[in-house]
Amino acid sequence: MRIVVRLCQWLFGAVFVFSGVVKCIDPKGTAIKMGDYLRAMEIGGFDNLLLPISWIACMGELLLGLYVLFGWKRKPVWRISLAVMLCFTGLTLWLALTNAVSDCGCFGDAVILSNWATFWKNVILLSLLIVMGFGSELMWSPQTAKLESLQPVWGMLLGLVLCWVGTYRLPFIDFRPYRPGVNIQQAMGMNAGVEWEEIYNVIYEKDGRQVEFSLDSLPEEEDGWEFVDQAVHRKPKNPDGALSEQGQTEPSIKDFFVINGAGEDITMDFLQDTLYKFVLLSPDLGKIDDSDIPAVQAVYEYARREGYGFSCMTLREDSGLRQWIGRSRPVYPYVYSDATIIETIGRANPTLLLLKSGTILWKKALPEVNLKSLCNDKLSEQSYGKIEIIDRKMRFFGLIIFLFAPFILYLLIKTGKLFSTNITKK
Repeated sequence: MRIVVRLCQWLFGAVFVFSGVVKCIDPKGTAIKMGDYLRAMEIGGFDNLLLPISWIACMGELLLGLYVLFGWKRKPVWRISLAVMLCFTGLTLWLALTNAVSDCGCFGDAVILSNWATFWKNVILLSLLIVMGFGSELMWSPQTAKLESLQPVWGMLLGLVLCWVGTYRLPFIDFRPYRPGVNIQQAMGMNAGVEWEEIYNVIYEKDGRQVEFSLDSLPEEEDGWEFVDQAVHRKPKNPDGALSEQGQTEPSIKDFFVINGAGEDITMDFLQDTLYKFVLLSPDLGKIDDSDIPAVQAVYEYARREGYGFSCMTLREDSGLRQWIGRSRPVYPYVYSDATIIETIGRANPTLLLLKSGTILWKKALPEVNLKSLCNDKLSEQSYGKIEIIDRKMRFFGLIIFLFAPFILYLLIKTGKLFSTNITKK
């Protein structure tokens, strides 16, 4: 029985720790998913609170996982875990039945599960928790007050740093499909000869909340809905002829598109440009800090001097566009896309992206760009002109080692004491 209880404890704790870590890596993604939930439930008025709530939820999940994993504060932690799992299980059952949101986001973008798979995952976790409740006295726990004080604080500090980096820079590990080294056109599963069709939806607003509708399911204006804008999505006319670099049937990027100021689709021209192309990504130009303006101007001047492309990708209906133009006096071209696409590519506002022939060479928050190094030479002659290689598995492994550093130190000290005691006895 003891082995069963401890296996349940470690599995439940490990799942929560993993989920908490990957969410802390990308708290903006969690906030976006929370927004999807609220829109599906027709609840508004929380947009400005989503990111702070996301921080709290991500670090709370990590902390709960650590307490379960180490068997600390067993009864209160078990009660909290039970309440959380009952809420999660009920919510995911509703998602599975209604499909109101495409996926729950329980593991961020690191692991995508269907709604039914998520529900059954939660049923299993709830079952593990019930077993732990019946055998709480059999749970494993390292009996040391110092470790119990240090490990949770250490975990929270790491979670806080990851949340800050993921919010104000770029996520420490990029689980999204727009990673350095990805060719967007190939990730869409298409070659240049495939024809596209445009799907037109409309955006309506009610009580300060905007929702996108298809043309055959328009809301009633008598109910308070007001037309805001039109949305355009693209899909291949012959998806069976789609090509994929790995031979996959489901493209990892499905909805990428770019339009110009006249509303014309320029996606293929944008992706097939063989020159280096800098892209400044911003879902809200009005929120870019004034301190970033000189850096943007320096990169643009460098691109113009060397004959590279430079454009700003934002929203056509961006309310901060006029404000940005008045502050920065830009002369570079603008292209437009969807807010979800822009925020998926780069979480920072703004994000600087370098493309060549549709391949993402790198993307960075502006403060991360070494302007002196970048603007000192041609891109072909420096590291900034090459694909930034990031080993995601090694980063995640290193992150987990760092997370459990206090426990590892505790094991080393304990092992050392046992070893020295055995030598003394001999």
